[in-house]
Amino acid sequence: MYETLRKVEKKRVTPTREMTVVLARCLHCGAESERLEQSVARANREKRKYCPACLPETFHMMTHTRPYKIWRGMRDRAENPNSPDWARYGGRGIAVAPEWSDFTKFWIDMAPGYMEHLTLERVDVNGPYSKANCRWATNMEQQANKRNNREVIYRGQRMHLSEFCRRAGVTRGAITPYLKKLESGEAAMAAYLQSGYPRGRKSRSTTS
Repeated sequence: MYETLRKVEKKRVTPTREMTVVLARCLHCGAESERLEQSVARANREKRKYCPACLPETFHMMTHTRPYKIWRGMRDRAENPNSPDWARYGGRGIAVAPEWSDFTKFWIDMAPGYMEHLTLERVDVNGPYSKANCRWATNMEQQANKRNNREVIYRGQRMHLSEFCRRAGVTRGAITPYLKKLESGEAAMAAYLQSGYPRGRKSRSTTS
């Protein structure tokens, strides 16, 4: 659990929102760190005893947690040739920073900003898993950052297909047949609406 000492001037800014950062003190070990205000509130609400600086207890207390599973999955994709995802990660040169072979160091770097609904994303999809190249992102943000994501021009703005589908209120499976790379989103929507394609159908991605 934490004691909030004060708010700091800087904000954590994502493509969708701006979040307040505070200076907080861990009530277990006394370590002070800058953390998202909402993360501090969540930790206190859930009565979490440990912070990332509580070593070595943090490692042992988190073995069965979601962050630990994310770390294991990251290393498996990048370092295990038997992983089903190896070809898209380690097989094409995506590596894990040497210091992140230790979970505690990974968690010290990435604990700020972590929330249960976010996933680990590499900012540069061709770069390594490292503190400088990783962030916590929503599923929508991560889908938009995929190498094979298509771009669409819609209402004068260029955006990824996932964002276009969200704004236009249409599923990827429904609109894709009417799109060419960088084609006007309005033209694709007009063709889609004239096609008689059943409305309200869920795509595979929303039902899996």
